[in-house]
Parts: sequence; structure tokens; C-alpha cells
Amino acid sequence: MAHQQKESFVENIKEYYKYMAPSLSSLELENFLAFCQHHGLRTPLIEITSALYFAVKDKEGVDDPSVIYI
Repeated sequence: MAHQQKESFVENIKEYYKYMAPSLSSLELENFLAFCQHHGLRTPLIEITSALYFAVKDKEGVDDPSVIYI
């Protein structure tokens, strides 16, 4: 049942995006894409929070500070 609900949700979001994206401001579009990505939809956004976590997670107690360049 939950899988079916997720598929329905995804289809509704895709349909909404198809009609609404051209009328959204750039800020609204960014927020919409972040919302979609949070709910597991594929977006052109790059999710870096997990990568940042794994880049520094084993550095605890190390004298040199971790630096990440973006």
C-alpha cells in the first residue's frame, strides 16, 4: 500500500511540475526542486550533505582541521 501511495505522489508531483514550472520564479523553482529531492524524486540538484558527512566523520580527534573546498 505504501509503495502505491508513493507512486501516486510521484506522478502527482511530476504532473504539477510539468504545468507549473514555467510560471515559477527562480526561488520557487529551487524550493520545489529541493522538496522533490527530499521526497526521493530525481532532480538536477546535487545532494552533497551525505558526501560532506562521510568526508569528515572519521576525522574526530585529528589535530589538523578538516577542510572541504567547493
